[in-house]
Amino acid sequence: MSSARPPASSAPASQAAQSVPTQTPPDGAIACDLFCAVIDNFGDIGVCWRLARQLTSEHGWQVRVFVDDLHAFKKLCPALEVERSRQAVSGIVIEHWHEPAHAGDILEVADVVIEAFGCELPHVYVAGMARRERAPVWLNLEYLSAEDWVADFHLRQSPHPRYPLTKTFFFPGLGTGTGGVLKERHLDAARAAFEASPPAREAWWRQATGLAAPHPGATVISLFAYENPAVESLLEQWRDSPAPIELLVPEGRISGAIARFFGLPAFAAGSHAER
Repeated sequence: MSSARPPASSAPASQAAQSVPTQTPPDGAIACDLFCAVIDNFGDIGVCWRLARQLTSEHGWQVRVFVDDLHAFKKLCPALEVERSRQAVSGIVIEHWHEPAHAGDILEVADVVIEAFGCELPHVYVAGMARRERAPVWLNLEYLSAEDWVADFHLRQSPHPRYPLTKTFFFPGLGTGTGGVLKERHLDAARAAFEASPPAREAWWRQATGLAAPHPGATVISLFAYENPAVESLLEQWRDSPAPIELLVPEGRISGAIARFFGLPAFAAGSHAER
């Protein structure tokens, strides 16, 4: 797979940092580096990958994603090769961010730098940002929240204590004054077409679960949560519901609680149970 960017420099980080490129890509596209540290589950890399694809496909940006856990990433992007430290998927360059100073070997600082969910940028990369002739736009992409305080903090700026750089906090949200939520241009049409097509729904359920699509009268629920003592009582209420319920549970930190409820030793991806 080829990359739109030049190969990583073999010069030491201290030497490479002396000459940080300042130009945008040859075609005039905006270059964006997106840093993601996978904390748990798939939310971090899931949001970052969706954002990277949308910036590339809908806005023509040249995006490079630094991610520290390729194994978690591969579960959302099967085309990814976990053995490779650099590769391109769907026109997006993916770097295995395997140590805090890794980006120092590739000090081609982008026009826009996105620090996802408070992950700390490598110090040598921040130094490269400061050396750039034109400082990049530096965004800290925060978690989605519906709380009232989000609008007050969205787009607040934080000057760097050492360098002439300013980080802007970007808060997604559902209300006025927030950053909104990711939504691809084709999403509504694609959803409507999927819901109107029984064969498409049947094919998705077969591929995703190995089972047939639920009865049209069933309520389909996706359950994702961290450890929570209320999970068991919630499952009990759904068990006693007069109408059928089909529950989709991504493998994660409540898998143990799900297994206990169904009397199973474990509940990994691909498991099925009924009560």
